[in-house]
Amino acid sequence: MDVATNNTENLDKLKTSAPEKLKELKVIWKSPLIPGDPIVWRKNLSETTKDKIYDFFMNYGKTPEEKAVLERLGWAPFRASSDLQLVPIRQLALF
Repeated sequence: MDVATNNTENLDKLKTSAPEKLKELKVIWKSPLIPGDPIVWRKNLSETTKDKIYDFFMNYGKTPEEKAVLERLGWAPFRASSDLQLVPIRQLALF
């Protein structure tokens, strides 16, 4: 018996890239959805710096060039979030 771990995002990609391989897998457990690559900052970062970082990400992806960069990466424009996004990570850490 072989055992492996994976994530929902990769399994979704496998549906289109190798559906025959996906049929060979048996998912035995799924964790709560874990945020993918959140961008975080230190609590003690200055408000000015936080504002500059936030403004950059919230405004990135509006020009055709920026949209093309995001598309090549398979990303959508960034969305606002909060520490609540990290609750599933904290819950998993309790196990």
